[in-house]
Amino acid sequence: MDSCSLCGKRLARDCDIYMYSEECRCHQILWDEQARAQNSKALKDHLTSNEQQRHRHETPAAAAESGRVKIATNVSVAT
Repeated sequence: MDSCSLCGKRLARDCDIYMYSEECRCHQILWDEQARAQNSKALKDHLTSNEQQRHRHETPAAAAESGRVKIATNVSVAT
């Protein structure tokens, strides 16, 4: 590879062994880390959302079988 894939700067044969110039390589590493962090957060949010939806649509029998039982709150009791 003769030039940087991002900026087109000619790569020095003796020191640039990557597909980016040294400056672009640092930027690319930062961009990749940010993308990984955003993807990780998006996946976590997606999994949390799916878990919440699954609990909402679960039948009482299935909840009891799984050990999760919903407790009613703010319910008046006739005496």
